[in-house]
Amino acid sequence: MDYHGGLAANIVQVINQASGTSPQIQPLVLLKGGDSTALIRFHGAPGQTWRIQACDAIGGTWTTIGTAMAGSDGLIDATDAVGMYSLRFYRAVSP
Repeated sequence: MDYHGGLAANIVQVINQASGTSPQIQPLVLLKGGDSTALIRFHGAPGQTWRIQACDAIGGTWTTIGTAMAGSDGLIDATDAVGMYSLRFYRAVSP
């Protein structure tokens, strides 16, 4: 959500790296959901569970806002109620 109360669609690079492996960079897409809702969409390994985290400032504290499991196609969708935030950052963490 921006300072004017609108949601912008953005693409963020996500690095997916298991211990001892090479990183895989995948996009995390932020879309406008319903009223005052952000839809966070990304791909991961099918059946893998992810913690969706949000932060209100660069360098701030990350808070887990939910969990999501990748379907058989690897697609993960999560939502966040962003009505009271003027700015929000997201990341996906597994496990």
